[in-house]
Amino acid sequence: MEGEHVLRLSALAVPETEKVTLVEAMRSPAVELLVERAKAAGARALEDSDGALLARIVRQVDGIPLAIELVAARLGVQSLGDLAFRLNDHMRLYSVGNGAIVPRHRTLAAALDWSIALLSNAELQLLRGLSVFRGRFDVDSALRVAGEGMDPEEAFDALISLANKSLLAFDNEDPVAPYRLLDTTRCYAAELMLRTGEGPALRRRHAAVMRDLMGGATAALRELSVHAWAERFAHRLDDVRAAIDACLANEEDAEMAASLTIASAPLWFHVSQIEEYRSRVYATLACVTQARDPDPETVLWLHVALGNALFHTKGPVSETSAVCERAFAGARVTGRNALELQALWGMCTMLVGRGDYAAALRHSQMLTDATRSSPDPAALNLSHRMAGLAHHFSGNFAVARANAEDSMRIGDGARRTRNNTFQIDATVASTSILARTLWIQGDAAKALETATLAVAHADAGGNAMSLCFALFGACPVALWAEEFELARQWVQLMLDEAQRRGLVYWHQWAQCFALGLQVGTRDGDERRRYLRQVAAQLPTFDAPRKELLVTFCADWFDAASVDRVRGGHRHWSVPEVWRAAGRCNERRGRLDEAERCYLKALAVSRQQGAGSWEFRAATSLATMWSGLGRGSQSLSLLDEVCERSTDCNGPGLTRARALRDALRGH
Repeated sequence: MEGEHVLRLSALAVPETEKVTLVEAMRSPAVELLVERAKAAGARALEDSDGALLARIVRQVDGIPLAIELVAARLGVQSLGDLAFRLNDHMRLYSVGNGAIVPRHRTLAAALDWSIALLSNAELQLLRGLSVFRGRFDVDSALRVAGEGMDPEEAFDALISLANKSLLAFDNEDPVAPYRLLDTTRCYAAELMLRTGEGPALRRRHAAVMRDLMGGATAALRELSVHAWAERFAHRLDDVRAAIDACLANEEDAEMAASLTIASAPLWFHVSQIEEYRSRVYATLACVTQARDPDPETVLWLHVALGNALFHTKGPVSETSAVCERAFAGARVTGRNALELQALWGMCTMLVGRGDYAAALRHSQMLTDATRSSPDPAALNLSHRMAGLAHHFSGNFAVARANAEDSMRIGDGARRTRNNTFQIDATVASTSILARTLWIQGDAAKALETATLAVAHADAGGNAMSLCFALFGACPVALWAEEFELARQWVQLMLDEAQRRGLVYWHQWAQCFALGLQVGTRDGDERRRYLRQVAAQLPTFDAPRKELLVTFCADWFDAASVDRVRGGHRHWSVPEVWRAAGRCNERRGRLDEAERCYLKALAVSRQQGAGSWEFRAATSLATMWSGLGRGSQSLSLLDEVCERSTDCNGPGLTRARALRDALRGH
């Protein structure tokens, strides 16, 4: 009528998560309505633990009041848990014993039957086609998938009509993908699609559209900020997931499954769904390799993706090594630069994680050689980051610092591209390694500042892998600097984030940091018992974790660590291993051997430019000499160390100066 106004009523708000108490769930109007109608139907009294089930139910029915009415009526004769479990068939739920309800409101199917009967053929065809979407979508995607064979204008008019009739939800506040089907409507439309036989063709078009969109998403990595990229593409995950699964269910669609799995890698890594992505890469590889004449490059890209996913979820285990080595060997003969860079990155990271730093240095040099003349900032940034990582863990701290700083200078122009698809945020990676390096070189204050920046940047980006890597650098810096409250916050954050996302490798490191935190905050008999308890577990740790633990406590080292160093293995905490060996020998009365170990710790720390390790070694040696009546020798050593360290700070230097002052006073 003239003057008529339309007020669009959205569905009732539902809890954002199912992990809620009854009180929290009742703040949602959808749950409030469900509880009110359930009581009227004779349902039992609810308990606090029922909050999660109530939230699940209203989320499953999209907060639609009619659906909630029908569901609630069942609770008079059905338990809450059983209803939540069986709600997949909620299209057939009906209102029990209420003769006042009009026929079309007695089931959701009846309500939709009544609405569908009013649609034109074009509207009905489009609705069936749209049922393949699992999340939000835009006009172009909708018409490419569901409007095949239709006149474009007719298809667009049908789309608008479906929205006007509330069969298609429209969000005027969403500028990217404003349309979606409620789950109830989608299930109904999917049933209609199955009856027509349109399903296979629609699912193939849907997968092709998702593949093209993911290709555009990869191209957009260079242009968009992290948040802008997420706003434009993150909502596609449900559709990508459904499209891959649909392709894997049909042998003829194996190639499409592979291309979509590869193209969508940035999305899976951005939203930190690495464990799930790993499972899909496994399935896609199995499907592709069973096909006739699989494309070798496609198989290699899948191995690169699998190697990255395995590293973050399982760490540098034998399976990860085998996958990375296969990808690297194959990539070198393809002549594809992007593929070779990704394979090299995987090898460098895996070798560092495995503790094979000499091999990591060789591969990082290959990466440097491969990108030396590259015009791509992301490729150059990647080579500097890998060089910084490999040199840091090899104990070449000056080179590591230079590469980390070079990487950070390139950072602004190095948005992610296919040369940097699976990577941790470039700025976070460089800043994290720089923070560790600065601390070891002796600048504790700047290291803490840099570590804090890395964590803040990663946290703002919202990526779990980047956050874990930032904390991988930040947690030890806070522990070494004896900032235990800050360390407690960071360690807990890393434990929680890694566990929540299934990032097993990063969770293992977080557990090591937790051990360091415990020893740093205990004293007396409790501390001694704890030291023995962890020392007994040392054989279960791999070499890289032993290298870390000895920096938290000199009692946490074993013969294998010393043998590794004596065998010529160069790594970042060699001075700490020698210092720990000296401490052990000193306690056993082997003073000559203890002195030799302390002197080796001192010599290697100076060779590495590791000021913080030098302060510790000098203090240990001076303390032993002082106890042996060699006070002047102790004082001379401490004077030399302290006077050369005018730009350094931190607990190690403070203790060295305190001992020097005490010796002078004596």
